[in-house]
Amino acid sequence: MEGRPHTAKYARKRLEVHGSEATVTFSPAVLEALQNLHALAVAHGPEKFDDDAAHILKDMAHGKPWLMDQALSALATVCAEAGQCYAKTDDWNMHEALNGVRLALNGADPVTLTIEPKAKGRET
Repeated sequence: MEGRPHTAKYARKRLEVHGSEATVTFSPAVLEALQNLHALAVAHGPEKFDDDAAHILKDMAHGKPWLMDQALSALATVCAEAGQCYAKTDDWNMHEALNGVRLALNGADPVTLTIEPKAKGRET
């Protein structure tokens, strides 16, 4: 019996999700890592860690659900800002907190995706 050649086709189709249709909720491990990073951002203040990025980080660290495309953008923003803060301050704790976020995101089940069904009549 031959394999199921159509399986890959259907798997690809199921993965075609627009970022505005999927909501990301971070796991407790990721939330804890983001909270550690946020605490350091607050400690460094707006002189060393951009205030807008700190507000985004606060929302992320406290479990606010994000649309997938916004979550990716927010993660990029806060991680870049944390890297810049580390470069400005040479604070090893900032480096370790950023690394903690990376490790948590690479861990088991770092996020839960909730995909909203498409509205009828909506074009893709």
